[in-house]
Amino acid sequence: MAWYTLAFRSALIVAIVAAFRWGSRTERLTAIRFRHVDPLPLATDLLLAAGLTMLAVRRQTGWLIAMAAVQMVTTLAHLSKLLNPQTFKTAYWLAASISSWPTLILLGWGIWKHRRGASITWAGSWDRGPPPPG
Repeated sequence: MAWYTLAFRSALIVAIVAAFRWGSRTERLTAIRFRHVDPLPLATDLLLAAGLTMLAVRRQTGWLIAMAAVQMVTTLAHLSKLLNPQTFKTAYWLAASISSWPTLILLGWGIWKHRRGASITWAGSWDRGPPPPG
C-alpha cells in the first residue's frame, strides 16, 4: 500500500472518530458518509454530493457548503468520463480523487468550529445559537 493511501486512511479514521467525539449531528452525518468504500465510485460520489448538498442547504455553514462544492466537482469528473470515455486518464484521476484531502480538511474545520461553539454561516456572521433572553 502506498504511503499516501495509508496517510489518507489514517486521516479518515481520525476525522470520523473526532466527528463522533466532538462534532454535532451535522458533522456526524457527514462523517458517516465516509465509512464505506463502494466499488461504484460514480454512484457513491453522486449520493455523497446529494447528501452533502442537502445538509449544506439545511445548515448553511461555510465548511459544509465548501465540502458540497468540492464533492460536486468530483461527481462532474465521473460524469465527464462517463460521457466521454476518451477523457485523459491522468486528468480524470486527478479530478476524481482531488477532493479527498480537502473534504477531510473541511470536515476537520467543521468539527473544530463546532468544538469552539461557533460556526460560520452563509451570510458570514457567527452563529452561536439564539440570543440571550432579555
